[in-house]
Amino acid sequence: MTIFAVNRSLSDMEGAIIEYGHNLQAVKPKESDEGLPYAPINFPDVGDNWSWKVGSRVQGDHFKDRYLYPPSSLGSLAPSSFKSKSAMERFIKDKQKKIL
Repeated sequence: MTIFAVNRSLSDMEGAIIEYGHNLQAVKPKESDEGLPYAPINFPDVGDNWSWKVGSRVQGDHFKDRYLYPPSSLGSLAPSSFKSKSAMERFIKDKQKKIL
């Protein structure tokens, strides 16, 4: 599996894609960390690394409970955590409307 991250500092385009390779470690139940494999790095700006946490419930080969924590640089612009994919999608769509 190849993981990609957006790094806006590399070009004037919306974002440049950087390939991070195949050497990701297995994640254990209730583990947490910053960045890959579950959270963005250098988004929206360089140095903005998101944190993540997984729960203990597993379904097939993936965790049912995954949480994203935005970088502190976003301050009050983002909630303290995202507990679902739909919550993250709503946040991104709302912010895009305000930027455009």
